[in-house]
Amino acid sequence: PVPNPLRQTPHDNQPQTPPQRGPSRGQNPDSSPPYFGQAPAPPPGNSVQEGPRGQWLGFLEGDIRRERVFDYIVAGGGTAGNTIAVRLAQAGFHVAIVEAGQLYEDLDGGSHVIPGDDLAGVGWSPKDVVKSDVDWKFMTEPQACSGYRRMHVARGRCLGGSSALNFMLYHRATRGSLDLWSEIVGDDSYRFENLLPYYKRSLNFSPPRPHTRKENSSAVYYVPRDFDLPGHGGPVQIGFTNYVSAWSTWLENGLKSVGMKAEDNYNYGQLDGYHYATTTIRPSDGTRSSSAAFVFEAKKQRLYNLRVFLQTQATRILFDNYKRATGVEVYHKGVHYVLRARKEVIVSAGAYQSPQLLMVSGIGPIETLNRFRIPIISPLAGVGQNMWDHIFFGPDYAVKFQTRDHFADHPEALAEATEQYHSTGTGPLSSNVPEFLAWEKLPAQYRVHFSPETRRLLNDFPPDWPEVEYLSGDGFIGDFSNVVDNQPTDGRMYATILGALVKPLSRGNISIRSTSTLDPPVISPNWLEHPGDQEVAVAWFRRMRDVWNSPGLGFMTYGPEYFPGEFIQTDQQILEVVKKSLMTVWHPACTCKMGRRGDERAVVDSQARVFGVSALRVVDASSMPILPPGHPQSTIYALAEKIAEDIIREERGGRGYAPYHNMIHHPSSSPSIISLVTQPLKKSPLPIVQMTTPAPTPASTQTTSSASHSFTFPREYYFPAFFTRQTNLTTHHAQLLKWSALVLGYARHHRLFRLHLSAAADSELFFNRRLDRRLTPADIRDLVDFMRKDGRAEYLAHSSKDPAPDVVLLYWRSLDDWADLVEAYVDDSAQKGAVLTLYELTDGDATRSTEIHGMDSEVLLKALNVLVKRGKAQIFGQEDSLGIKFF
Repeated sequence: PVPNPLRQTPHDNQPQTPPQRGPSRGQNPDSSPPYFGQAPAPPPGNSVQEGPRGQWLGFLEGDIRRERVFDYIVAGGGTAGNTIAVRLAQAGFHVAIVEAGQLYEDLDGGSHVIPGDDLAGVGWSPKDVVKSDVDWKFMTEPQACSGYRRMHVARGRCLGGSSALNFMLYHRATRGSLDLWSEIVGDDSYRFENLLPYYKRSLNFSPPRPHTRKENSSAVYYVPRDFDLPGHGGPVQIGFTNYVSAWSTWLENGLKSVGMKAEDNYNYGQLDGYHYATTTIRPSDGTRSSSAAFVFEAKKQRLYNLRVFLQTQATRILFDNYKRATGVEVYHKGVHYVLRARKEVIVSAGAYQSPQLLMVSGIGPIETLNRFRIPIISPLAGVGQNMWDHIFFGPDYAVKFQTRDHFADHPEALAEATEQYHSTGTGPLSSNVPEFLAWEKLPAQYRVHFSPETRRLLNDFPPDWPEVEYLSGDGFIGDFSNVVDNQPTDGRMYATILGALVKPLSRGNISIRSTSTLDPPVISPNWLEHPGDQEVAVAWFRRMRDVWNSPGLGFMTYGPEYFPGEFIQTDQQILEVVKKSLMTVWHPACTCKMGRRGDERAVVDSQARVFGVSALRVVDASSMPILPPGHPQSTIYALAEKIAEDIIREERGGRGYAPYHNMIHHPSSSPSIISLVTQPLKKSPLPIVQMTTPAPTPASTQTTSSASHSFTFPREYYFPAFFTRQTNLTTHHAQLLKWSALVLGYARHHRLFRLHLSAAADSELFFNRRLDRRLTPADIRDLVDFMRKDGRAEYLAHSSKDPAPDVVLLYWRSLDDWADLVEAYVDDSAQKGAVLTLYELTDGDATRSTEIHGMDSEVLLKALNVLVKRGKAQIFGQEDSLGIKFF
């Protein structure tokens, strides 16, 4: 396989562990045996080796001891968190990702990149936590409608979150579900056609490779109509599995024989029929693609304004006296730290932990906050409530064709499959197991016993919303307690129809057990609690049995039903079996519900802003108002993309998002150097040179078609009130934030490092001639003082006796970011050990293609001092002839 720069693991140049024979069926091994496609190591040669983890993330890995202030802090590096963080960083903001876990490629032998490993560690038994390094190991509260079991619910604890742990299934929500979403929140931007561009933005689609499938399978692929080939250019890889099991072919045959049709619009708003699934698996090498791909893309683009803090857990959101989120308290290796946010805190901790983080921070139901004596910031009754989830269960039969159960008694077959996967990225281990899906509303004959109330509630959903989903289970699943250990011991092959309820009526809730997020949340999913769900579950179980015994499938079974057994016949018997064997599909959602102001269950508005406070959003599955049918991964990506654009548009005064428009690669001797696009100076009523002299633009810098040649002022610049000092403290603080963003954006655009306040007062920056409104000198100094406290400006005093310095240094990049750029240039140009002068760095030909060319010498010197503190440089010589040696 071709090396893929988006996935890099530290295992590629290490000797591979030979396949080990797993214990025979029925044994209870100390470590998980290789059933269902578990492999001893990731495939070699299809990743970029970059050494240990610290070198692997490189400059992206944050140092919490020295980096504390950012524009945006994203709490949670999962499906939504990585997406929105990188999009904001690409727009030029200084962003931090706070993630409690590590890199999943580093953990459990690297097995998490292997699609066929996805069934290991997902059982409900507390003992089934073989993926403990990447799993939060959460347990539910015992509940009557799930057999009083205390159930393990796997959630991703790593960079990538649950996108690094899921079944990798990708399809879009139905049109009707998104129309309902838009009606609930009062925002048409969530309708299918309007949300579709955000669905497309994250992904890169590859066409199917049918030649890699097994000979006794007959998959027919329906390429989604709007999936351009070779893709849309996003970092998340989408495609079909390189392997299709014989079971998927026979299940398709069975569904045809009971009247179901193929569905080719499953990614265009319709779920009604069967299809082979698109997945987040790279067809080129058969490995998982998660939201961590966004971070790897950021490293390729050298986004020095992004930092990733691993093994760092958000423990509390901090607020000022005006209920504005100002930062996050975090826990890292036994020590608590505080990270500060200039603009916003974005919570993306998932449906269990986002409401938990809000509650311990003072946002939630009053009774919960009072019980734990948590000071109330915003009393929102809906926090942690209204939890939707999907469940599945199903019968197992012995079959006359080979399934993954074959690996349990035939270690040589596992060794062969492992070798095939390692060498070609194909074979059984390259499949996510449920590679074949189907959807339907239960036919009329199965609905005869539904109560009138159940019929009414089901009819309240949009007409195109299916009730049930089929998933192919290529092996024995049973009661889902431990898929790996609880295998039959008779040597036969088994298969399972997994049936999911995707129109749930039951609602769960999340609460807290202490004032610390270091303690797990209280999870009460209330699966199957609603009588309507019970009626549908029983009817659904009977439907699955009929498919098993259909003309197209029944002749391929050995004997009667193996699990739960043909003696289970009455509705009550079936219901009891379902209660004791149901399992979550791991789709918890809606615990920080999006809605309109006045909705007592709503926690955030249609732009994910938390009610009752400012500068705080929740962006993940918890903020969805409903859980659309099927698998929500694609919708979570789309939601994060949309909210990222909402934020960028707001910050830019109405101008939206343009992917990567501010990044260009410079063709130079150091091709990895990437610079922000800079623009030629705009002619203004008073020449900018009166304010300060701009730095020269890097010689090879080019503008893109989307970039303007003149600075575009935000919309508030054209309102008189923007130039009038606001008397309300909260409003004045917001005004200063916007002015600070304007000054820094203006300076970045024109590459201004110094501002002469006396001259600038009459420039277009502070004087709108169209309105004949300006900031007063006192207001300008007030603004500068605000920016100084924020670390974005510094007075350059001519002498210690100067009471009111006139020159201000502007840090439109932080000094840490400038230091990173210098360090990158030194690395890329092989200058370690060399001695350079300030002139060579700022004006030398070698730096012309980089952002450091033309830097203000004072700013550069301060950045170099950052490298000195890091032990990366030494400065020596006289003031007018300084030399810098790099290490």
